[in-house]
Amino acid sequence: MTDKHTQGKVRDFQLTMEDSARVAACFNTFDDSDSWPGGFNEGRILTAERVFDGRKKNKDIRVIVAYKNDKVVGYCNVCNSNRDDEGAYVGLLGVNPHYQGQGFGKALLIEAAETAAKAGKRRIDLHTWAGNLKALPLYKRTGYNWVPATRVLMESHIPGILGNKLFQPFFEKYDWYDSFKREILQETDDIEEDNIGVFKYHFEGEGGDSLDVTVDREAKGICAFRMTFEGQTLSARVQPKNHVGYIGFRESPVELKIENGSEDDLSYSIELDPSKYFSARLKEDSSGLIKAGGSINVSGVYSIATGARSIDRETNADEKVPTQVEWKLRLGNQEISLYSGLIPTTPVIVRAGPFHPCFRPGGSEPVGLGVFNNTSMDLKGEILLKPPKDVVVDSQKIEFNLAPEEVVEEPVMISLENDVGDILSIGLEIYLEDEGTRTCVQRKDFNIPVLGVTGAVAYRGLDNRIVLETENIRGLMLDLPTMGFTRFEHKGMSRIVGGWRVMGLEVGYPFPSEGGEWGRLEPDIQLESRGDYADVRMTADSTERPGLRYHVTYRIQSGIDLIHVIVRYENIGDSDLNDLGMRLAGWFGGIFDHAIIPLRGKLYDLGSVDWSGYPQIPKSTNDYHETWCASYRHHERFLLGYIWDPEHVEEIRLRRGMTVPRIEYRLPTLAPGESFEKTPLRLYLGDGDWRKVRSLYRKLYGVIEPVTEVYDIRSDLEVEISPRSSKQLRKVPNPIIVDRSKANNHELRLRITFEDPVDATIHLKMPDGLLANGEKELRMQVKEIGIDKPFSYPLKITTTNDRSWFRKNGEIVIQLKSRIFRTPLTAVVYESALKVERTKTEEEETTLHSLSTGGYAIAACPEHSGTLVRFHKLGEPSVFYDTFPKVGPFIWWEKVFSGLSPIIADLDVWDWESALHKESWTISNERVGPWVGYKTTSVLQHSPGLKGVTVSFRYLILPGTPLMSVEFTTLNSSSQWKRPAVGYRGIPSPDGEVLDTIHTTRDGKRIVYEPTSQEAELFAGKEGWGAYESASDGTVLGIITAYKWDNLLYLDTLGEKAQNFGIRERRALKPGESTSMNSYIVIAQNVDTVELLKDLPEVIE
Repeated sequence: MTDKHTQGKVRDFQLTMEDSARVAACFNTFDDSDSWPGGFNEGRILTAERVFDGRKKNKDIRVIVAYKNDKVVGYCNVCNSNRDDEGAYVGLLGVNPHYQGQGFGKALLIEAAETAAKAGKRRIDLHTWAGNLKALPLYKRTGYNWVPATRVLMESHIPGILGNKLFQPFFEKYDWYDSFKREILQETDDIEEDNIGVFKYHFEGEGGDSLDVTVDREAKGICAFRMTFEGQTLSARVQPKNHVGYIGFRESPVELKIENGSEDDLSYSIELDPSKYFSARLKEDSSGLIKAGGSINVSGVYSIATGARSIDRETNADEKVPTQVEWKLRLGNQEISLYSGLIPTTPVIVRAGPFHPCFRPGGSEPVGLGVFNNTSMDLKGEILLKPPKDVVVDSQKIEFNLAPEEVVEEPVMISLENDVGDILSIGLEIYLEDEGTRTCVQRKDFNIPVLGVTGAVAYRGLDNRIVLETENIRGLMLDLPTMGFTRFEHKGMSRIVGGWRVMGLEVGYPFPSEGGEWGRLEPDIQLESRGDYADVRMTADSTERPGLRYHVTYRIQSGIDLIHVIVRYENIGDSDLNDLGMRLAGWFGGIFDHAIIPLRGKLYDLGSVDWSGYPQIPKSTNDYHETWCASYRHHERFLLGYIWDPEHVEEIRLRRGMTVPRIEYRLPTLAPGESFEKTPLRLYLGDGDWRKVRSLYRKLYGVIEPVTEVYDIRSDLEVEISPRSSKQLRKVPNPIIVDRSKANNHELRLRITFEDPVDATIHLKMPDGLLANGEKELRMQVKEIGIDKPFSYPLKITTTNDRSWFRKNGEIVIQLKSRIFRTPLTAVVYESALKVERTKTEEEETTLHSLSTGGYAIAACPEHSGTLVRFHKLGEPSVFYDTFPKVGPFIWWEKVFSGLSPIIADLDVWDWESALHKESWTISNERVGPWVGYKTTSVLQHSPGLKGVTVSFRYLILPGTPLMSVEFTTLNSSSQWKRPAVGYRGIPSPDGEVLDTIHTTRDGKRIVYEPTSQEAELFAGKEGWGAYESASDGTVLGIITAYKWDNLLYLDTLGEKAQNFGIRERRALKPGESTSMNSYIVIAQNVDTVELLKDLPEVIE
């Protein structure tokens, strides 16, 4: 080996803050589409601290950097390969785009290959993508091959070639990179020689010196070579007849050929070292003498024993076959190992239909057994089914005669006559006829869970997967190192979610970048079903930390659809075990587009396309006040939730849907004989919304559920334009509320959840007729905005002479490195200088309090239960049903007040209205900022269960607009807990017509309901708005809830002559506690205006 191509270009990374800063600067250049499709940094700027902390926790074979002067321009970390001790892996490789084409990438790859060779590895792998046109030729020039049927795994067997002692004289004389010759093609390296998949390496020296090496693609090792060096030639080749071996069925011929091209006789000896379940037998002598210029052929046979795990190359193209043999050759005084293997293949595959049948106790079910000939020959045989006692199988023998790849399915009726327990286990034996001999090629149990209304089982399926199953969910695990789940099914919802080693264990400290120890161990596995839960228990002893024993249990729990991971570390050695850590890994298919996380005392929705969570959001355990997260799809109730143990957490990485939460734990020191157990993660899969996961978290950790709960979902990006004096937090900018009578001192406020601050550009376009700082449009450059560094910008907003109260056509565009946020901007323009007129009139022993301003009027009456009697444009009738002062029957009600009337009811009280009519109300004038109107108040004396509770309704109009705020407040002024339902209802009549068209949204879709004489109940969705549109003149009455919860606003049609709407919410209040809820009523010219007003502030100012 030589440093010819690497000297002065690569060096080891130093774990210092200075070198971490250099690497961070290099990483920040990778964020272009050519270097890293989709972006490398995901919108953030990497810092020295992040690089240093990450490297400090990770363990690799070596980390190398490319450099020029004092600048790091490239990076490569060489790791252990997953599930293969003989492989290395390039975890991350990149070069600053400004320095590409100058040999730095080549130098890193050469150094990585030589590093793997010194570590004793047979090969080094990396992953890339097929469209990486710049890098693929470089990879191939440095010895990598594109593995067929992968996207895209590259394998280089240069380490095994360089590490081979037989070839050392050749590479001491010739630089391996300079002497390596190959044709570079932008395609897979799908080379076959005599039906054997191989990779080829050719090295050329001077004076006829050359070296040809052939690699067995399945065994992933050298299977042949031919070396001519200093006039002497030596070659050897081991080759099976084909690469497929059938488990338990027939032998496969293999041949070794050695050629002695030297001038002297050559002694040889052969030693075979086969792997588990693999047999290799020679038919000739294992040693002898090869004459000068002569050759020998040694034949043998391979066979694969029953018990080997089958590999399907259509679905698993890259795994090294475990069924292989090392041919240890001694050629004269030199040694070399050649490798050869077979793809272990089940000759007959039996599958059930359905794939995983499940029985009810005492039931009878038909099951289809599909029999597939998985060979290239005709097969004749039979399957014997051996049911246990109390189980009847109508056909216990299935005979078959199948052509290659032919499949037949035989129906079998299975009946359970008595209790057989949680699992019905039917013995299954497969026999094949081969040249007059009947051979059993497979024995296994056909396990079928037997589940009632509840229950949990663990078993192995016909496909050898481990299955954990309850009445609702099924989780499938591959019986492979790293374990973890590959698929979940929700049976009731018919949903399947695929993944990769979901909840698989990673062991630290430090943690491997790739290829951790747990993934290379073969644990003892035990399955146990205990009725209400079932376990898969794994135990293995560490080889890297003598004395450490791992116990990992995957538990599925019936009734609550939870899967637990329980990990126990045990010290069985003689000395203390320090620096112990754990975390879980894996990922799902990306079917979830929202996630709710509890961050810094708030709940955030990770719902943007661009930001899915980590690495944007904070990772410190102190940032998460609760230890759960929930992902869901916006138009479904399919929910994926996680709950983690809060103790000993070092770091939290949450991401919507795709990635399993990476919760990192630092564990205490274990003295000899001690153990430590933790349930680091629980997974919920089912229906419901995020509250289901939060409720499970509270039950698990003893958090008392509040009787009623007010929650506010925040967004990962929030922008608002509010008065500078306002302390209220608004999540959206719409609508701006401004005064036509004066200049308005507002400010633009921007908040994002990024832990590491980023830069942004803001383009503000004001709505029609509004100016900000005297301009129609403004541009702002934002430096370093993050979760701890919100941004604000002062705005002096003025209006033009346009007299309209609602303005549109504005826009805010926020451009960050990883996201472009765009939202329309609207405004409500009021006029504080308008005169406000208040009057009182007496009608039939009632007092009507009226207020008018800016062309609109409201009226309230304390004697009519504090109702808002009227809301209307001056000179026009009220938009509500109006018979004031008469109080008469309406549809089902004996007495109905005009306008908006209170709803006040205790739990389980049906007739709350009779008592409410007896309550006494007071009325007072109210003003909040520019808003003016009335407040009606009652201390309840007659309402069942609510005596001593104070309720008030505040009706305020914004001068110069048809906009009214309706807020109701409930104060528990009694000495006992109360749980009242409080709200209001109204009968719409925007044009005097009886029935109007109803508009609202649910699940983001606009709903238009044209009523008939049929009774109908309609609830507004989370956007919280509804509108009644007149069929005659288009007048619209809009209702908007300031709080966005499902089913808060209802919009009913009671028949052909009546409609009504209402807002109501039940709250639990302890003595002295109060609660308020605001809403809005608007008279509009069209429904779109109501929808654009849906984000009016929760609190008026």
